[in-house]
Amino acid sequence: MVVLLAAGAGAWPARPATACTPPEPSWSVSYPADGEVGVPTNPVVRVAVNGPWGSPDVGAQLIDDQGLPVETLDIPSLALGRGSYVLRLQPSMPLRPGSTYAVTVCPSPPTGGACDPATRTELARFTTGAEPDLVPPTF
Repeated sequence: MVVLLAAGAGAWPARPATACTPPEPSWSVSYPADGEVGVPTNPVVRVAVNGPWGSPDVGAQLIDDQGLPVETLDIPSLALGRGSYVLRLQPSMPLRPGSTYAVTVCPSPPTGGACDPATRTELARFTTGAEPDLVPPTF
């Protein structure tokens, strides 16, 4: 049986097509906590990312108390599924004892491999302990 509907008779109302807009990504620092004091000088900072980007490179970075980026090792991210993953930032050298550091991300994917420092979003600040920590971190 074939049913034909006349134009306008029982047809759905026409609506203009709209493009899908993916949700904005969100970030949070799972370690160390914002404002934490006494963090080891060799932490593995963990940034949870929820968002539509296919690449985990959101420009996450550690910034020292002088405003300079801290060099980190290239550690693979941990995929959690459904667009979520955890970035791990481990400084290549121990952090300075008794110093404050910020964890930052780019608000949009970096173009040309660099993020404009003026557009960075700060997620958390933490202060290292007064003594160096020589025990290697575990993953």
